[in-house]
Amino acid sequence: MIARAAWLCDGVLLVCESESGGRVVAQPASDPLGAEVEEKLTDLTTFLREGPAGWDAAARTQLLDYLASLGGELGLSPSLSEGLHRAREALRRRRPLSLPDRRSGVGLAVERLHRIDERSFYVRGCAWAVGEGVAALTAITPEGERVELQELVSPHPGAAGGFAGLFETSFPTHGAEGWVFEAATGSGRAVEAPASIAPDPLRTIFADAGLAFAGAEELGERHIHPAVHRLNELQRSRTEIVELAGHGEAPESPAISLVIALQRRVDLIEHQIAQFAADPEVGGCELLYVLGEPDQSDALQTLAAELFALYGLPLRLAALTEPAGLPIACDLGASLAGGQRLVFLGSDVIPDRPGWLGAMAAALDAEAAVAAATGKLLHAGEAVDQAGLEYAQGPASGDGRVVHRLRGMHRDAAAAAEACPVAAAGLACLMIDATALAAAGGLRGEYGLADYEGADLSRRLAGIGAELRYVPAAELYRLEGLGAEPEALGEPYARWLHSRFWAEATAGVSA
Repeated sequence: MIARAAWLCDGVLLVCESESGGRVVAQPASDPLGAEVEEKLTDLTTFLREGPAGWDAAARTQLLDYLASLGGELGLSPSLSEGLHRAREALRRRRPLSLPDRRSGVGLAVERLHRIDERSFYVRGCAWAVGEGVAALTAITPEGERVELQELVSPHPGAAGGFAGLFETSFPTHGAEGWVFEAATGSGRAVEAPASIAPDPLRTIFADAGLAFAGAEELGERHIHPAVHRLNELQRSRTEIVELAGHGEAPESPAISLVIALQRRVDLIEHQIAQFAADPEVGGCELLYVLGEPDQSDALQTLAAELFALYGLPLRLAALTEPAGLPIACDLGASLAGGQRLVFLGSDVIPDRPGWLGAMAAALDAEAAVAAATGKLLHAGEAVDQAGLEYAQGPASGDGRVVHRLRGMHRDAAAAAEACPVAAAGLACLMIDATALAAAGGLRGEYGLADYEGADLSRRLAGIGAELRYVPAAELYRLEGLGAEPEALGEPYARWLHSRFWAEATAGVSA
């Protein structure tokens, strides 16, 4: 090997050879390197100046593609990523920066760029060309890989020429800064725009899921659902549940386990425990609080110790290892619970009086086909919040929205006082046989919202022949949604996903 210059970074050796008229080879560094290579070893700036900087544009582009692949072949460390970025900046063909003024002819703006995983990204922006269309849209990673987006993204109604979509790189990329996007016309006019990875991808994706336009279904199927599904898979793969210090002795083989997911409002458990302590039926159950925000673990344990000293009610505590939503907390909590029957209960739900547990259990005991039951949730003004869930037809797309059954009626209205089968129930108050939960496949964990997660479980229970009952004698107050996740942003996506899975099943079950 005849070396013109060589560069060594994190065990990766780049050598520019002179005899081929312009070629760079990469390989794991051997020990020793060899006298001829070691003599030419230099810093990255000199390496580029002595070799590739003098090549023509086509050769430099080919080299950049090759260099970008090194992260996949040899492992991408932060320092190698930085070196590849510097090489990209030194060798790439630059385009004029895009201007926001659409009179400039060709323009490009990247509104949001989000990382989904190591090689997947969600982008939203717009590209335009006066007098002719945009023929090429390209994303360039900080390490120099080029991804042609024109056939990958879908239209977005945010602006003329708007686009959005999920795309993948062939090789890993670590950089949050230093992305470049290019837009070009068929006649060769081109511009570029910088971009950086933005936080909170779900906020952008859920906002896009709520848009009503001609291409909404394509955007949902090709981009939004795959992106959210990958984020959920990553969340589930890295989230475990660990037990915290409990208080008192719970029953060894409880008939019923109460699984209550907590988010940031850990103080809400005092309201529940004050009511539970006066209820003999709860005293015979396993009480398990599952914290979805692990940074609140110390606060929860301190408060739980104080409340046990005050009320003497045994309770178990557990926390997730990563922040996660209520459905994931409920699902992992169910894996710890020892009861033959489980009760998923919102942290903002307070029983009106003792006897609610027995009433729901009696509904399951009465008929073998009944595997789950829900109660009557009330607002403070005595109006019904929900008496189970049902489905209503969406205003535009005809999808099955999950709505609160009998919402707004007085608690003593005739319909609210009648026990009956219901189409679905949310996780705010749901008693279910543990065996039926397992047979139905547990909680899917993809919706993010308790009502849609419960409705999905209800449909799967129906699929195995299990019935769900509304029990009006089980009356509980809901504290105006305190402690619950805000639903407005994620509801359009949850509605779309539920319709995607269950459109035929819910078609004849409308309000």
